Amino acid sequence: SGTLCSLIIAVRAALTEFSEKPSCTRHWLGPSQRVDRARLLEGLRTSCNLQVSTSDVDVLFRLLDADSIDILNRDDIDSMLWSPRAFRLAIAVDEETDPDARDQSSNAEASLRDHLLLKCRGRDARPAFQALDHNQSGSVTVNELINTCADLSIDLDSPWAAQGLMLRIANGRASVLARMLSTGMNLSDISSWLLPGSPRTKNVHSQIFRKVRDSARGGGGVVELERLFCRIDAAGRGSVSKNQLIRALAALQPEATVGQIKALVNQIGASSARERISFDDFRAYFQHRRG
Repeated sequence: SGTLCSLIIAVRAALTEFSEKPSCTRHWLGPSQRVDRARLLEGLRTSCNLQVSTSDVDVLFRLLDADSIDILNRDDIDSMLWSPRAFRLAIAVDEETDPDARDQSSNAEASLRDHLLLKCRGRDARPAFQALDHNQSGSVTVNELINTCADLSIDLDSPWAAQGLMLRIANGRASVLARMLSTGMNLSDISSWLLPGSPRTKNVHSQIFRKVRDSARGGGGVVELERLFCRIDAAGRGSVSKNQLIRALAALQPEATVGQIKALVNQIGASSARERISFDDFRAYFQHRRG
């Protein structure tokens, strides 16, 4: 047993494979107009060869039983099972099934985003996507998402939490989650999540740009970026780690989120193949870019 959303996706897939008219229940439930739990279970197991438990079918039955009369009308199943509304309701049911999954998926999203943003090259999310796409299939399944989190020691120990994380990556859009559960997440999904490029993010980057230059102003108003960089590079190595720069910029702009600052740091180091930011990288960005 798993989430109700994944069950709906599995049922839809099984019906599509079983019949040329998957939305017509007559093909898998028989001619009877009214359907009870036992008939629904038999239709899914026998006609569609879908391995579902009685508890799975009970949850699905209650979702489809919009009138709460403990019997389903075959025409209602035709329309309800394939409707976006059914999937939105399934999301709500899943969130109620495991209330702790909401907090776990939120924490997992923050940790996973922090890790993946460090792999991005400027506005290029392909390295991050490749880190998730273990099978190199061009799409990331929910199991690959779970395995990645396990490898990083990120808590994601239930199918409801994993689905919650995927919903967050989908920006809360039920239709996008349905596609993700069906065919996996693609590069565009991951890129939109990690590097949204929203006006708010761009505005924060402009504010940080101005604050860095203001902090670097010396006597006579001259911008002395090297002096500011040396304060960040306390060890005098000539370069700083991305985490060092993230902490320094966060101190200048406390209102910014970690994700926004990391996206900026990735832009600063976009031309470097190293995980460290040199003074040349720092100067190139803050000397010539406009806020």
